[in-house]
Amino acid sequence: MNDSSQNIPLEIMSLISMSGDESREITFFSEVIGFAERINLTDAQVYNAIGMNRSLWYRMRDNPDARTKKSNVLKLAIVLRLSFWEAFYLIALAGYSFVPGIDKTDETIARCLMSEEYAPDKIDEMLDENGCDTLFAEE
Repeated sequence: MNDSSQNIPLEIMSLISMSGDESREITFFSEVIGFAERINLTDAQVYNAIGMNRSLWYRMRDNPDARTKKSNVLKLAIVLRLSFWEAFYLIALAGYSFVPGIDKTDETIARCLMSEEYAPDKIDEMLDENGCDTLFAEE
């Protein structure tokens, strides 16, 4: 391993090494699909659960440079029932930071992930109680 990998938590390194085929390019979307397949969710179930429209979903699939909002990535972490470190990894792949010690939304989501609380209504309630914008409630 190179020197830069020494700062990567072991949990994330194991996720990277679990990807199996070393010739496979790791992208945000390919990892989302892998997490969805792990819990037997279809594309439609995932994008509907996070309130994303189908065209954006397929734009992300077809264009590795396409991005989505951080709030969508946080919703994916919940819907895909990710652990804290899996969410950290996915959020980083999407090009965002996950800083629970600084950001109140990240802190609330981190607590939910660590306690395996994946119910969108309870998560929105916790976010609201902490003065944060909700993720799943209709705006």
